[in-house]
Amino acid sequence: MLLSVGAEFISEARTQEKYGLVIGTDFNIPALFFDPEAKKVQGELYSVSDYKIDDVDALEGHPVVYTRKTMKICYEEKTVEAFVYVIEDPHEKLLAKMRLEEYKIEDTEKYIPPSKRFPEIKDVEEKRKLLSAQFKSQ
Repeated sequence: MLLSVGAEFISEARTQEKYGLVIGTDFNIPALFFDPEAKKVQGELYSVSDYKIDDVDALEGHPVVYTRKTMKICYEEKTVEAFVYVIEDPHEKLLAKMRLEEYKIEDTEKYIPPSKRFPEIKDVEEKRKLLSAQFKSQ
């Protein structure tokens, strides 16, 4: 999805701190949140031009669904600061879900992409509010 906004893949990477990663909502979307009891999370690091960050924010639903934060990420024996999108104050039902150490869309056939969520609703902001409500109730 990030490639659709001109992002360039850099490397597999891992969070320096421990985060919870679970699958939430009716659309099987990954949710990342701070959790000192969890493990470091494996993911992907991308490079995006400064002028494209608004496009990434829109893609990720920031600030309605996710919140963009700066986090230390480790890759190829380097540590860098990068933007990540997290769920703030996750609902207790979301916290109760099984933690993952990694999530890849291509490994998950149940993932429903944004274009297929709430097809009866045309307003993007309304879709984001509905998705955010699902995260807050799970």
